[in-house]
Amino acid sequence: MRNAEQAPDSGRRSCSERARPRREEEASEPTTPAGCESGHRDDPLGNPIVRPTRTGNEGDPAVGLLQELAIALGGDEGLAREILLDYLASASQSVRRIGELLASGDLQRASAEAHGLKGSSATVGAQELSEACQRLETAAADQVDQAFAEVCSQWHRLRPFLERLGTGTPTVSPQSQEC
Repeated sequence: MRNAEQAPDSGRRSCSERARPRREEEASEPTTPAGCESGHRDDPLGNPIVRPTRTGNEGDPAVGLLQELAIALGGDEGLAREILLDYLASASQSVRRIGELLASGDLQRASAEAHGLKGSSATVGAQELSEACQRLETAAADQVDQAFAEVCSQWHRLRPFLERLGTGTPTVSPQSQEC
């Protein structure tokens, strides 16, 4: 394979020849794309959703989550619903797993599981649950029971609304007994 610099004179220019020299005034301009100066990424799932003040959805957290996530996804409510239903399944497993790990005395792995749930909760906009997971993740050994009770309280508050997104009504199944 030939190096682009060694290409025969076929009218093609090498990469270095094609590179446009930077003008002096461009060199002093910032190279960060507009809107990225703060470190904010444009990927809607890579950043937690910052929840605006609600008007009218205070009683139904899932409706607010669905609307906010749909907005972050460019208005795709179907994709937002699918993401929230996936979150419902994974969060349910995480809460159950945290309880099992705490019961067995494995605080380190319970903290790691709480960390994962904290991140996924923040990503979909479930800020109260994310904050409860943060407190559990960093709780001292003598405070984990209280911190887990708070995670359970937030989960039991949110779960029926998320279930209604998929079925139209909240369900109570053996799997829903995580705490």
